Amino acid sequence: MRTIIVAAAGLLTITSLQSAELLRFSFGSTGQETTAETSPAYSPVLSALNISSTPIRDVNGQVGIEISSAATTPVGAPFLRVDPQGNSTSGPGAVTAGKYFEFTLTPDPGYAVSLDSMTFDVTRGGGAIPRGFVLRGSGDNYTANLAGQDLTTARPTYTAITATFPVGAYTAVESPVTFHFYVYAPAAGNSVDWDNIVLNGTVAAVPEPGTTALIATGVFALAALARRKKNRELNDQGFSGPAFPSGSSVLQRWC
Repeated sequence: MRTIIVAAAGLLTITSLQSAELLRFSFGSTGQETTAETSPAYSPVLSALNISSTPIRDVNGQVGIEISSAATTPVGAPFLRVDPQGNSTSGPGAVTAGKYFEFTLTPDPGYAVSLDSMTFDVTRGGGAIPRGFVLRGSGDNYTANLAGQDLTTARPTYTAITATFPVGAYTAVESPVTFHFYVYAPAAGNSVDWDNIVLNGTVAAVPEPGTTALIATGVFALAALARRKKNRELNDQGFSGPAFPSGSSVLQRWC
């Protein structure tokens, strides 16, 4: 019985973990600016154990990405500059044209992630409008917008975004999770700029099948013990079931 209680307590601890920062993309430091699409500056800093992540990447070749530090506050602070290279002037248009960059988070074997939100700073690279973004994820096969809007700020002033994820699609996930950041602008060369992309959630060990079975067995055992205890209490109080009138029979009672 003690083993069952300990196992159940462990499961309760796993399910009650507090959300925290899992990773952050801050796009390097001064001197790491580059127009190449492969650089350590595209990789995140991981804040949690038992996970890994790809760098920011342009898998479709439909956008241009670079690490820039032009006209930033503070001066020289690097950020991610994304050029959708024309042909998308709205969120739906960017989705249809595949104008996105992405990253993928993967839990280690034997672990699951529960993701609840993402925060980031985003702005226009200049005055031309409309410019904006749409965020979608693999939790629902990139169907619903997790966040998205036309941008009203321009560099160096950022718009702070918080995207809250729906419960279920990103809960207790043991497989890789990918996020697509779709971008749109009126013409090639008009950028959408990003900084401080932070993913929040929890990482927990997945209970072994034997542990899950043990907990289930324990629940049934505890229920049976409670039922027997209740029956003993009723018997101690002299309750022995319904009484029938003298001389009657069960058949007579139902006739």
